[in-house]
Amino acid sequence: MVNDMGPARRYRRKPPPRRWRLLGAAGAALCAVVAVGGVVSGGASSGVEHVVVHRGDTLWGIAAAHFAGDDIQSRVAEIESVNHLDGAGLSPGRILTLPAP
Repeated sequence: MVNDMGPARRYRRKPPPRRWRLLGAAGAALCAVVAVGGVVSGGASSGVEHVVVHRGDTLWGIAAAHFAGDDIQSRVAEIESVNHLDGAGLSPGRILTLPAP
């Protein structure tokens, strides 16, 4: 039995629509700008630090450890304000945001 299917056909892929090519080019340009911006700024942070609360930690102790030489009472008030705390009670595992020094 002979199976005659004729000549092999070649299929050509259609190029993606123009809007997809433009979107890809815009995405690549955005990545380049972000990469260059990170290099130019030197990767500088915004000065915000995060701390994980451990068993036995207090706001006073955290403020004293991270802001030595400052007014600890005002730093405790800032930490409470930034983290929307109602009191000094902390639970282990909580992540606190410390304000910039």
